[in-house]
Amino acid sequence: MLSMGLLVTIADTIIVNVAISTLQRELEASSSALQWIVDAYILVLAGLVLTMGSMADRFGRKRWMQIGLIILGLSNIFGAYSQNTEQLIAARH
Repeated sequence: MLSMGLLVTIADTIIVNVAISTLQRELEASSSALQWIVDAYILVLAGLVLTMGSMADRFGRKRWMQIGLIILGLSNIFGAYSQNTEQLIAARH
C-alpha cells in the first residue's frame, strides 16, 4: 500500500511537469500560474504529512492511506476536467 502511494505521488508530479507546455497553451496560463500548478501539490503534501501521520497513528495507517489515495484520485479527476488555471490549482491543493 505504501509503495502504491509513493508511486502515485511520483507519477502525479511527473505528469504535471511533462504537461507544462500543454497547460500553458490550452489554459493560457501565465508563468506564475504554472509555478503554482506545480508547487501546490508539494506545498499541501508537506503541510499535511505530519498531521496525517499523527491521525494515522491514532486511527489506523491503512485506513488513512486509503482515504488519502481516494482524495488524491478525486482531485486528479477534478484537475483533468478543469477549464482554467484557478480550477487546476484548486484541484492540485
